[in-house]
Amino acid sequence: EQGSTGVRSRATKSSNSTPKDVPEARPIRTSNSSKSTKVNASLTRSGTPYYCPPGRIAFIAFLIVRLTAVFFSNIADCDEVFNYWEPTHYLQYGYGMQTWEYSPEYAIRSWAYIKLHAIIGGIFETSVESQQSNKSLYREGMVSLSEFLKSDFNGQLPKYFLEDTQIDSESRTKMNYKRDGTWMLQEGFNDINKEEMDRYVDVDQCDYIVDLETNYTQASANEPRYVTQTDKDQLVIGIQKYINRNLNLNYGLLKIMSTTEELQTLVLTSLDVRGTIPNTKDLVTSENKEVDQLALLGALKSLSIVDKEMVKYETIEEEVWMLTDEGNEIANKGSHEAKVFDAIPIGKEGIAISALHEILGETAKIGQGKAFKNKWITKNGGNLVRAPQQHPARDAHDTFFLKDPAICTQFPTEYLERVKEVHSVGGYGSTGYGYDWKIEEAQKLILRTHTTAVSSLMLYNLAKQKEFKPVKYFSIDRVFRNETVDATHLAEFHQVEGVIADKGLTLGDLIGFMNTFFNKMGLGKWVEIGNSGMFRPEMLEPMGLDPDVRVIAW
Repeated sequence: EQGSTGVRSRATKSSNSTPKDVPEARPIRTSNSSKSTKVNASLTRSGTPYYCPPGRIAFIAFLIVRLTAVFFSNIADCDEVFNYWEPTHYLQYGYGMQTWEYSPEYAIRSWAYIKLHAIIGGIFETSVESQQSNKSLYREGMVSLSEFLKSDFNGQLPKYFLEDTQIDSESRTKMNYKRDGTWMLQEGFNDINKEEMDRYVDVDQCDYIVDLETNYTQASANEPRYVTQTDKDQLVIGIQKYINRNLNLNYGLLKIMSTTEELQTLVLTSLDVRGTIPNTKDLVTSENKEVDQLALLGALKSLSIVDKEMVKYETIEEEVWMLTDEGNEIANKGSHEAKVFDAIPIGKEGIAISALHEILGETAKIGQGKAFKNKWITKNGGNLVRAPQQHPARDAHDTFFLKDPAICTQFPTEYLERVKEVHSVGGYGSTGYGYDWKIEEAQKLILRTHTTAVSSLMLYNLAKQKEFKPVKYFSIDRVFRNETVDATHLAEFHQVEGVIADKGLTLGDLIGFMNTFFNKMGLGKWVEIGNSGMFRPEMLEPMGLDPDVRVIAW
């Protein structure tokens, strides 16, 4: 509760002592209003006035508490913590979630609502002398303001909320029941304000629909494109992966009748004749009906209870994958890429290099050097270049490890020792990473995750030459990562990489090269295309390159 501004004091815990050297509290403000007088009287009853901050400090404290509440809220949608009258995006539009990132106008309205606290509080702080009356008017002002703020609610409620509403039977006939457990009211619900809506929806239950939509959207997003799946036990031939629950009996079986008594008779009769039935998929009735596998399982359970134990069985789970319509089209007519390839007319075998130079012009003269296309399989240590063995990026990329052979047993021992020293304790100007570098990790064979593995190999071979000569290398080749396959991502894709090695190169040489190269391509402006930079000395010198050799790369 708010009282006057004063100093809080405490007495020591002693039954025979009284507080000493306690600063005298400031006088308590009085007001002519009866409400203020009662509050002041209750505050002085203990002998110690309570601390009451001025309106500005109170607002700042309120804002800090609101912002802190974000981190302790169980609502996944962050800006819902600040909303008072506005429901979630799902309730408005029937899909998605309202977030600041995707709906900035909601963020502005949420912050505007917080700002209203400051505006109303400032008005009452300057116009009302009593802070007790200030607080009372402050609350009434916010409540009054909320009365004029209409809800954008489109009328979507969980079923158990809807049953408690005062909706007439005529309106109920206009509702559609959705499979996600909610009702959609077609009309008559958009003009409900916040106070009225609170009678229908408990605020604590708002995340019910949000979580429901989130789970449904996530499931849809992960659905395979060419081969899809449904829930297990759904024995419908079509486009999905499904699981047949069949039964292997050592005292007989059969296949579709649905009543328990008929199935039990069918089972026992078949067992008397056949003794054992390995798989219930082979069972049919005398009328050539299929057996409902789930109903059959219930019948078997009743026959195999402890006091009867007439049959014994075990459950067999079988996964079946079926092609989707698009998958069948690809199987019959070829992939999309194959269709494009077939649509290209067959031309001549090629043209002369001189004619190609004439067509390409200046573009054909830049970036000339040696191109390398090899070493898809590489050692874990060489592939990482300067990344430490425990670097978190390796969990995302170094996924395709070879099974046979799993490790490399042939490598330059001296070079490996220099790499180990740089990683563990540093060297060549580096302080290292300060961890125990393990050769067992470096020996693992993986499908390379970037073409820098090829650049490293070529620079190592360059260092072994008797006389250093400036070189230009580039690589356009495949790399492999455990990517989620979609329209723009594959687990196997191509990277383009180039390096220039020479003595005395600087970052200015790299900038000049990039400027010349891409101006030749006709871009006419700076475009972000990827990473570029200079190789570090602690990578180059352990290879055996001279300290004055520099390498720029992109």
